[in-house]
Amino acid sequence: MDFLWRISFLLLLLLSSLKGIAQTQAAFALPEGKKKMRIPIVKAGSLIILKTYLNKKGPFNFVLDSGVDPMVIVDPTIKDSLNLDYVRKVEIGGLGEQQDLVAFITPGIHVDIGPVEAKRLGAVILQQQYTNLSTYAGIPIHGLIGYDFFNSFTVKTSIQDGYIICSDKSIEQAKRRDIRIPISLERKKPYCKAEVTAKDGKKYALKLLIDSGGEHTLALETWQGRSFPLPDSIINGSLGMGLEGRVRGYFGRIKELSIRRLKIPDLLTSFPIYEDVGKKVNQAVARNGSLGSQLLQYYNVVFDYHRGYIALAPYQKVLPAIEYNMSDLEIVADGKRFNQYRVYKVSGDSAKDLKEGDVLVSIDSKPVSFLRLDEIYQILRSGDGKLIPISVRRNNRIYSTELRLKKKI
Repeated sequence: MDFLWRISFLLLLLLSSLKGIAQTQAAFALPEGKKKMRIPIVKAGSLIILKTYLNKKGPFNFVLDSGVDPMVIVDPTIKDSLNLDYVRKVEIGGLGEQQDLVAFITPGIHVDIGPVEAKRLGAVILQQQYTNLSTYAGIPIHGLIGYDFFNSFTVKTSIQDGYIICSDKSIEQAKRRDIRIPISLERKKPYCKAEVTAKDGKKYALKLLIDSGGEHTLALETWQGRSFPLPDSIINGSLGMGLEGRVRGYFGRIKELSIRRLKIPDLLTSFPIYEDVGKKVNQAVARNGSLGSQLLQYYNVVFDYHRGYIALAPYQKVLPAIEYNMSDLEIVADGKRFNQYRVYKVSGDSAKDLKEGDVLVSIDSKPVSFLRLDEIYQILRSGDGKLIPISVRRNNRIYSTELRLKKKI
């Protein structure tokens, strides 16, 4: 699975309905006398994971997610050790076959992330444990944190270097040569203006959410109250998992994404089914889509909410080609042992010798016990026509075969 879709309609409704736990001032603070601090991160695919302590317990893995407010705890098994006071219980009915989403609101958790702390931070704790985030990230995910963190500092993310820098709001971290993109904060989430040129040459002026917790490049959800027009060459498939289930849609390419001085040609783009995403998210803030972490990971990104922009500094002069999974396999991490991977779905002839539930032993002559989930997917995107040896365990027996990668878009 190439894309981790964190936003679901039920979670969106829940967060949109919350009142009474908003922070009236900066939630987090630097240590006394410090103006700037570097915090190490864990990289899970293109997601930034912060080692987080809650009420001095932990560490827990939290995704740094600009599309989230307030903090969300998705693993309720940790709540009993935190001695929390709950303000109220919130329940939102599911849609169709989707189950209800039940959550508890707590007004005050002491949060430590590296050297910075929030002494009393409001949070939402989901009643049911959702393992989708963890199985697709490849490591246990306990929650997501966004606006409260970004609004407390000027934040620079350097995912390739393995750290973020939090500075006092008075310090401007962006450099003159960086690509500055003006943002508007709506419902405490950052949005920017962009232009997309389709393969047929038609141009679209868009409003995009900047979503550091959405593991995709560009998602185009809606245009003028309906689904976004699809390119001629597409792949029909699952875009990932939300809290309530799979997100359906298509993969394709646009001719160019243009945001100020940022110009990206032939960009791999996801087009979610309108009824699954576009029709629902626009009930909160009207938008056309989102920029995700699979694009942002190729830049040092400064989130400067107080000056009203983000700033991008590319790691390389030329953006690497962003490819789709060229195999017919969908791989997930085991829900209990995250160094074990299994076949979640087989969707084509190139993987016909494999079955759902097979446990990976090796891929491309590398034992999977030494690989992260994102490294496995790098192999599955590594080149059109490449032959990949793969071994799996099924019913206590080892089976070996080969996958022929094929570029479809």
